[in-house]
Amino acid sequence: MPDEKTTWLTPAAHTKLQEEYQYLTTDGRRAIETRIAEARAHGDLRENSEYDTAKNDQGLMEARSEEHTSELQSH
Repeated sequence: MPDEKTTWLTPAAHTKLQEEYQYLTTDGRRAIETRIAEARAHGDLRENSEYDTAKNDQGLMEARSEEHTSELQSH
């Protein structure tokens, strides 16, 4: 009987998940880092909505990356 934590994926879904994970951990991280650096260059971070948005997006992207890691390991 399969473990309840096992994630069943079709080969196509597995490939798509791997590709998205690869993007999130490479180009996606670089893009967020660039946005954060640009927002920091605008000065005071306390009232910088661009910085807040970029940091929030970074957190969401990292959570998605961790979710993919878990799904790929349980496959």
